[in-house]
Amino acid sequence: MNERAAGNQQLDRGATSNVERFIETTFEKLPVDDKVVVALFAALNSAAGLTRSFDLPDRLWEKMRFEGCGPLLGQSEEINWLKGVCDGIFLIADHV
Repeated sequence: MNERAAGNQQLDRGATSNVERFIETTFEKLPVDDKVVVALFAALNSAAGLTRSFDLPDRLWEKMRFEGCGPLLGQSEEINWLKGVCDGIFLIADHV
């Protein structure tokens, strides 16, 4: 591996660490109710990765996507940021 590739790997790890710390900090600031919802989605994601037949009906997925709406009015920046992350993941999953 050359020095440039090694430097890029270190930058990638540093960026990943920063993102992970930001997510962790944001998660820690959430109310317990919201943390439980995030845990539910993490559990669903884990279950979906373990089984090929695990699939939720389109109607339920649409609800989880807040029926396609934008930012959630009256909610904190952290909640809307987390919703944006989820929206992005859904967009990527739709195109895979």
